[in-house]
Amino acid sequence: MEDSGRNIRVWRVRLDSTAGIMLTPEKVAIISDPSTFLQLQPGVLNIKADKINILTQPENISKGLLFKENMAFMQMIPSTIPTCIPNVMINIPGAGLGDSLGEGLAACIAMLAPV
Repeated sequence: MEDSGRNIRVWRVRLDSTAGIMLTPEKVAIISDPSTFLQLQPGVLNIKADKINILTQPENISKGLLFKENMAFMQMIPSTIPTCIPNVMINIPGAGLGDSLGEGLAACIAMLAPV
């Protein structure tokens, strides 16, 4: 669906301001100037900036789908050939899924079991 001018809403502090918030039926954009913005669409996050700061614990950062940062203490230990210490740990997607679904599946199986 294409946007017409009537479906776009823009909020600015002043008319000559470069910063603003733009809303359309399909996306939201937060713009500070033409070279720095954050845009959200269904399933897509676009960020254009010279520098990005993310504040979180290192173990909460995933690199790709399979790797997460090791604990901070482990990164302080030097890694040598005889004592290899990996910088990342393998994160298997869905590893904790069984624990989350266990009770619900057990209840469903109990209801379906013949008496």
